[in-house]
Amino acid sequence: YRIELADDRVHTDGPLATPWRAMVTGDLATVTRSTFTDDLAPASKVADSSWIRPGTVLWTWLAGGRPAGQSLAAQKAYVDYAAERNWPYEAVDAGWYFKTDEWDTTDPNWQTNSWMPELVDYARAKGVGIIVWIHQRDLDTPEERAQWLPTLERWGVKGVKIDFMD
Repeated sequence: YRIELADDRVHTDGPLATPWRAMVTGDLATVTRSTFTDDLAPASKVADSSWIRPGTVLWTWLAGGRPAGQSLAAQKAYVDYAAERNWPYEAVDAGWYFKTDEWDTTDPNWQTNSWMPELVDYARAKGVGIIVWIHQRDLDTPEERAQWLPTLERWGVKGVKIDFMD
């Protein structure tokens, strides 16, 4: 194995400190049952974790990619799929708040013209919670977080999958 920095723009003339990395190898059972990385991590700083509700998530990017992220009909079908299997969550991946004709361009009116509240209501009626994908560039300032997070909470979104934090 060879280990390199993920970003070749990082340069140093001296010691470099990075977050620790770990690798578990072996057969499927060994890898999936390993507690190696958990054992290395410090204890949680969250004193009350009762609000955290882990569970199986249908990740729609793997199921439908870009087109699925911009389609309410596709997302409702994924909610149905999750509900039939008693999976508690469906993750709406990239595209849901983009302009439909400009991939990767945030719709400036996403808070008022999004179909997400309709999807959340549809999913709630079927016992499925919605998790939404958001690019980290849209949450990297206090002002952006003050815009996005209360809106998502008001809509009833259960979680946020923040992406591209290289």
